[in-house]
Amino acid sequence: MKHAVIGVIAVFGIPTLAAAQTQPVRVAVDASIESNDVVGNRLVYAVKEQLRKSQAFRLMTETDSAAIVLRIVTLDPDQSIESVPHGARSVASIVWTVKAVYWTHEVMVTGSDRVQERAEDIVADTDRIVDAIRKTITTKQ
Repeated sequence: MKHAVIGVIAVFGIPTLAAAQTQPVRVAVDASIESNDVVGNRLVYAVKEQLRKSQAFRLMTETDSAAIVLRIVTLDPDQSIESVPHGARSVASIVWTVKAVYWTHEVMVTGSDRVQERAEDIVADTDRIVDAIRKTITTKQ
């Protein structure tokens, strides 16, 4: 199975997250890819680009101290079917973990014509997760 992994490293502390109500939370992101799935490669690249453009996220190269990790595994569902053209779509599994604890997941199928839209969805979902963490922390204080 072909797959890609993106790690999201939070550069905020728990108190900082709670206090950052009006400022964007800066989150570092590490992305690596191990895939020959054409659409999956494009999806991971588009997610990385969306994260680079974001005011809330920053691309990094290490995940060792990750507070939030985003893992994307992709595969071409048509790879083993001889009569179907390859590279037209991809199945992606996205898992978010917080401090190495499962937070949530999503599975999606995307065609080559919707890669950018799906990448934006993944980054928006990541932002909602950061907001949910912030709300959880602030309600417990």
